[in-house]
Parts: sequence; C-alpha cells; structure tokens
Amino acid sequence: MSLAKGRFGIEYDPRRRRDDSSGPGWLVLVVAAAAAVSFSVTAVKRAMEKDAEPLPQALTAPSGAPSAAAPASDAPAPATDAPAGSRDTPAANPAANAAATPPPTPPPVAPSQPNRPSRVRNLLLRLDEAEKAGNVPMAVTTIETLRALPGEPAADLDDRLARRLGELNDRWLFELAGKQWVDEVKVRKGESASRIASSKGSTLASLVRLNPQLKDPDHLRPGQIVKVMNHPRLSLTVHRRARYADLHLNGKFFRRCDLAAEVAGKVGVYKVELSPRPLFKSLGLAFSLRDRIALETLLPKGSTIIVSET
Repeated sequence: MSLAKGRFGIEYDPRRRRDDSSGPGWLVLVVAAAAAVSFSVTAVKRAMEKDAEPLPQALTAPSGAPSAAAPASDAPAPATDAPAGSRDTPAANPAANAAATPPPTPPPVAPSQPNRPSRVRNLLLRLDEAEKAGNVPMAVTTIETLRALPGEPAADLDDRLARRLGELNDRWLFELAGKQWVDEVKVRKGESASRIASSKGSTLASLVRLNPQLKDPDHLRPGQIVKVMNHPRLSLTVHRRARYADLHLNGKFFRRCDLAAEVAGKVGVYKVELSPRPLFKSLGLAFSLRDRIALETLLPKGSTIIVSET
C-alpha cells in the first residue's frame, strides 16, 4: 500500500513504488566499504614497496667504501685483507683467493698524474723516454731511483716497476753483455765451456746464453773469445706469504718470480750444492717454466736461497 499527498489530501496511489527511503543508506554503506577496501589495498602495497627498498649506504657499507648487497643471513661476512696498493700485502688464503678471483690488472703508468710528487712524475717521464729510445741502462737506473725514493711515493707502482726492471736486467746481461757482470776470456788449449764457467763461479747455461754463436760448447778453439759472468754473487729471497721470490745479483735486485704454490720448506737459509733444481724440489718452490729456467741458468753452485715468512 502506498499513500501520498494528493489533490484531495492523503490518497492511495497504486502507481507509486514502495517507500525506498532506506536505499540511499545502503548505497552510502556500499561506497564506504569499497573505499575502505581500496585504502587497505593501497596501504599494503606501500608497505610492500617500502620493505623492498634497499638499505641506505651508511648501513650496508663502512664510510668511504662502495655499497654492496646485504648478506642473506644475519651472520657477519668473513673478514678479508684488502691490499693497500702495495705488493707486500698477502691474502689470508692465497691459494683459495687466487683460484676464486684473479688479481686485478693494474692501471697503466701515467707520468702526468697530478696527484704524484713532481720528482716521481719527472722520473716516470724519464723512464718513458728511455724506453722509447731503447736506452736500457738509463731505464734501469731510473727504475732503481724510483724504487729507492724515501717515503715510497711510488709504492703503488713498485711491483710493476720491479717486474719491468727484471726484464731490462735480463736484456742488459744477456743481449748487451753488461760489463759490470760479464768478462771476455780467451780460450786456452784443452779448455771447455764448462771449465771456464766453473773457474769464474758461473754456470754453463749462462755462458751458453751469453755466446749464442757457439755450436759446441764442449769443443772450443784455442784463442777463441767467449763471454762469461765474472764471479756473480747471487741470492734468492723467497717470500712465503706474499708468494714471490726476488733474485739479487751482487747485492742489487735483479729479477722477480712468482710462486705457483705454497712453499713447503721451513724458514731458513739454504745453499745450492750442484744445481738449484733439487733444492727447489725439497723446499716445494714451484715456478713457471720460464722463471725456473731463468733461475737455473743464473744460480751457480754455492748460491744462497733464503726462505722468509713475509
């Protein structure tokens, strides 16, 4: 039944629908519920996005260090010894670290770097000029001066300079027959190359390399002139933790060689009896083929091998 105000007062109106005054209230409730659901979904999404944001750099890395991804667990990451730009900083586990991550390639030497002292820049320029001119003695003395500077202002270049110095020294000795190391000897009747090398405190291998023109070192002609190292004082210092060995000739650095494995021998001083190869084996000194041949060529009987803990 539907009543409404009509022309003659309150009248019955069959066309009028039932009272739907409650309709707007339900509509308000539905709209309010939809708004609440939308607000809740938005709040959840924002919370999830906030959780996914990376942590600030100050919380993930120490001051001055690059940021890195956070570890999956709360356990602290294992500590590592970061090199300080010097070759003398050994890794905690050299074999594992060498297998996991190869050493980074050092940047090229830039003589004009403004952050270097003027004396270092001048010496690097001099080294560059000597190398371009093929002046081996000048390049050698320049590198030696750079490595001997007080305060080690070129410490970050020292390892590369040492290896380059070894290449230059090798060339100076065997290709240019540097007079500070090499004598010329006139062969006497009945003398052999091995006898001459032994009399000069050298090795037959070094004599053969100094004289590539010799066809048969065991049969020399009387009066023939041969070059031979003159009583070289050679010593090899093995650095166990740093895993390299430095060869010194007459008290000066001559060459650097890398060790391919951990040193098994104990710290101490050892003498080469006949050939260095048996001593290398007993001490567990593993070198590359090139370095091993170079050391066996140079180290004569009586040479010293020093195994250091550093």
